[in-house]
Amino acid sequence: MIVTPLYDAAGTRDISDRKAAEQEIETLAFSDSLTGLPNRRLLLGRMRQAIAASVRHAHQGYLYGRPAPIEEFEAIAAQR
Repeated sequence: MIVTPLYDAAGTRDISDRKAAEQEIETLAFSDSLTGLPNRRLLLGRMRQAIAASVRHAHQGYLYGRPAPIEEFEAIAAQR
């Protein structure tokens, strides 16, 4: 695999390591480290975006689904 370096806006500095660190921070912030599944923080952020878009466009929005019982997550964690 060939990795192409990323440069800053001026084109003078390689910022590949910084971008990789930013991606890792985002992954750690928005997904469960054990399962790799999206976490509550990501869900809440996406819900806020959906509600804001609904208000902005004057649409009625409905959320479907049910909260997953904690037992389901414990079963996944126990398998790893």
